[in-house]
Amino acid sequence: MTSRFENLTERMRYLEKGLSLLLEKKLTTKSRKALPSSAFAYPPTRNFPIHDASHVRSALAFISQGKWGGVPPAKRKAVLRKVIAKAKKFGITVGKGMLKKAGMKVTDK
Repeated sequence: MTSRFENLTERMRYLEKGLSLLLEKKLTTKSRKALPSSAFAYPPTRNFPIHDASHVRSALAFISQGKWGGVPPAKRKAVLRKVIAKAKKFGITVGKGMLKKAGMKVTDK
């Protein structure tokens, strides 16, 4: 009989993901309006809230799909750099493609 989990590391990742899903809260209109402008990657339109890890992941996902939500092309690198900086703060790994798109240095490890 084989286990669903091949090793302990895989099981830990599964449990951490489940826990983070339980702790996530939806951002209501009221709470979104209460956030300071600094909690958004693009403050003029209050797009891409990046105040917590789940919203940073969402911002990265939208950007990787080319969904910029009204961010002008001239501002996109700056917005992506803000999102990547927050991702690093929350310990979220950002792929090389996103780093290149932001014009950031990519190192091979």
